[in-house]
Amino acid sequence: MISPAIRSSVVATALFRWRTLFDRALVLVLIVVLWQAGSMWFGAYWLSSPWATTTRFVEQILMASAPARRLHAGRGRRRHTGWRTVAVLLPFWLRRHPSSWRSSTRS
Repeated sequence: MISPAIRSSVVATALFRWRTLFDRALVLVLIVVLWQAGSMWFGAYWLSSPWATTTRFVEQILMASAPARRLHAGRGRRRHTGWRTVAVLLPFWLRRHPSSWRSSTRS
């Protein structure tokens, strides 16, 4: 038999998990509603609707041919590998060597 303390902690954990999922779903709905309201307020030219954006995203994924995706990915990878490497490694380098980016004169 499960003790009441363990049972209450299991129930509390389950309720917490459901509450977290509910809160996240509520925030998602709120963001989509605000997005739709902004689309209606500013017009589809300036801010496309969530439905149009989702449709366009799915269409691009489903309709793009695999060779074209590979060609585009390869070109971007070759062109930007150096800058991506710098962008990833620069914060770590600056963290280890803070004197290299600080001004030599202190106020």
